[in-house]
Amino acid sequence: MNGSFDGRSVIVTGGAQGIGAAVATAFAHEGATTFLVDLDADRAETLASSLRDRDLDATALVVDVTDTDAVNRMASQVQERTGRIDVLVTSAGGFSEGILTEDIGDAQWAHSIDLNLGHVFRCCRAVIPSMKAAGYGRIITVSSEGARMPLTRGRAKNFGPYLAAKAGVIGFTRHLARELGPDGITANVVAPGTTLSERVRGLHSPEAIDRLAELTPLQRLAEPDDHVGPILFLASDAAQYVNGGTLDSNGGRVML
Repeated sequence: MNGSFDGRSVIVTGGAQGIGAAVATAFAHEGATTFLVDLDADRAETLASSLRDRDLDATALVVDVTDTDAVNRMASQVQERTGRIDVLVTSAGGFSEGILTEDIGDAQWAHSIDLNLGHVFRCCRAVIPSMKAAGYGRIITVSSEGARMPLTRGRAKNFGPYLAAKAGVIGFTRHLARELGPDGITANVVAPGTTLSERVRGLHSPEAIDRLAELTPLQRLAEPDDHVGPILFLASDAAQYVNGGTLDSNGGRVML
């Protein structure tokens, strides 16, 4: 996009790894003042430092996105530094294991919903006042292909809390699109397919990855960089009339 985000202030949650890291890196290369929000201080600072070494504007912010006070402080830091918050990308989240519904404890359910959906609410709530004041904003939430269509085959894997939260992300984002549109703020979703991040590689055997790839028309699973273009598009002026949409980035595995 050749510097199309010059002067823009961008927050990316989960910005130190996986899709978030790829997206944060791309925004920085496109001229944005980029804030990598992550709980992993070492990863976040390592990536931000590597971007600064290339004369790009990147700052690591260590934030627990399940902590309201921490999220509010983060938004205030960005506002104080740049005077504006133009773009929010909520890519933090995930799951660590599959578990059958009857075996899910209340605490496990609550944690997954809070991490994958509650964090989106907190971050949006924190940045909306700045966006409203400017009469401009782009909110891009990251959901999942599993929120678009149930994908679990058999009983070996069950990610019910994660998928419930990711479906909630779509519903909440649509609500934001209607509520905030009159303020010049758009809200859209990207729904990635299974992506070969470090976390996902650790959860699946090579054989399982091959099986998942066979279910995808493109015959491969996504890499984090595959989702950069859709997210940057939705954050750009080229998507100024796109609002409340869900962009499926799954290689054709789910078609709606």
